Amino acid sequence: MSKGLFRLKNNHRQSNDLDRVNIALLDDDVLDRIDKISLKSLSFVPKRRLVSIATAVARVEKKRVPGIFAEAGCARGGAAGLIAHLMRQDRTLHLYDVFEKIPPPDAVDGERARALFDDLDTAYEDGIKKYMDHMTSEDPLELTRQIIVSIAGEAKSPCLRFHRGLVQDTLKIDDPVAFAHIDLDWYDPTLCTLKAIMPRTVVGSVVIIDDVYFWPGCAAAVEAYFSDGTDDFVFDGVHGHLIVERIRM
Repeated sequence: MSKGLFRLKNNHRQSNDLDRVNIALLDDDVLDRIDKISLKSLSFVPKRRLVSIATAVARVEKKRVPGIFAEAGCARGGAAGLIAHLMRQDRTLHLYDVFEKIPPPDAVDGERARALFDDLDTAYEDGIKKYMDHMTSEDPLELTRQIIVSIAGEAKSPCLRFHRGLVQDTLKIDDPVAFAHIDLDWYDPTLCTLKAIMPRTVVGSVVIIDDVYFWPGCAAAVEAYFSDGTDDFVFDGVHGHLIVERIRM
């Protein structure tokens, strides 16, 4: 792929790696956990994408890719619990979130993003109501931790590292990164996270960027980060989020 603007809708590559869509990598126990996350609205990530995340983690572990795991934007913790459950016991999962109501969008994020943000406090949709109840609880971080452990199992509790605050202030990574899930919606935090995480990724690592095809700010951040070239990565948008796998340094 030549250097130049990374066009999300017409310039990303589809991988031929069958493991990307190989649900056989996931046993019934994992699929049951995904059902639990969806039924209890423990994540805004749709079930199809949760399966995709689980498959990506399984592939990273199957290939024994070295490095830490990270999630930026945890919400209630459902996706993080799934990631923690599937990762090896000797891994560390770093979790970055404000652990309160999502920060407001900027102009680049669009009018739809502002409308959603303005309606969060009064929305009656079940998932959003549970999210707001969660984030206005006495200790949202502790509640998130409990949800993650309920999904992943108590044995994974020592593997969790919580970083509370804006990712622009807290996300500083010095270790190699094997897997990351970015679910921050807006332009500024997404671009900040890409700048912190992508240079630390290793060959075989996977970064999944949620909502890149839904929120314009997130899409613009991905365009901005990869505008200098994408030859070191394979991009796959088949599941509705963007899977980025590093294939060379």
